Amino acid sequence: MDSRRWFHTFVASALTVAGMIYIIALLDSQLALVAIAVTPVLYLGARTFNLRLRNQWGDIMHPESSAFFRSARSSKCFARR
Repeated sequence: MDSRRWFHTFVASALTVAGMIYIIALLDSQLALVAIAVTPVLYLGARTFNLRLRNQWGDIMHPESSAFFRSARSSKCFARR
């Protein structure tokens, strides 16, 4: 991704988040404070588990390579006999 596209995406995302916080603050200031306080925790959780999920994505997308599906396939084979 080139630098202008990255900058445009970043600015658009920042303005979206700022607008959402502003609207929530107009509706309920305590809710806005809770949302602001919880956001870093959610961000860190997403970054922490992103690598783990990427590693397991291959097993989800290619179930025939999974040990569970191989054993299920062999048990079907024995059931036919």
